[in-house]
Amino acid sequence: MSQVVRMYCVKPDLGIIRAWQGHQKETKWFYAAKGSFLVKMVEMDSLVKKEYLLKDTESIVLEIKGGHYNGFEALEVGSVLMVFSDFGLEESKGDDFRESLENINW
Repeated sequence: MSQVVRMYCVKPDLGIIRAWQGHQKETKWFYAAKGSFLVKMVEMDSLVKKEYLLKDTESIVLEIKGGHYNGFEALEVGSVLMVFSDFGLEESKGDDFRESLENINW
C-alpha cells in the first residue's frame, strides 16, 4: 500500500447500499475498521461480479484495481469502513464512473 496518497472513513447506516462507483485507473483498498461490510466489485467490461465479507475481527485489506465498479453495505450498526486510494481527490474525480443499482443489481 505504498502507493496510497489519500484515505477516508465511511460510516453508512444499516440498509444503505453505496454502489456503483467505478474507476478506470484508480486503485482503492478497503478495510473494516469497525463492524463488518459486504463489499462487491464488478468488472466494467464484462460485468462479472465478485463479493467479499470484511470484518473488524480479521485483518484483511481488499484491493480493487482500476477497471471495476465497487459498492458496499454495512452489516452491523456503527460499522466504519476505511478506504485508501492511490489518487488525490481531484485526480479521482476525473476518473469517476457511476452506474445505478437499476442497471447493475446488488
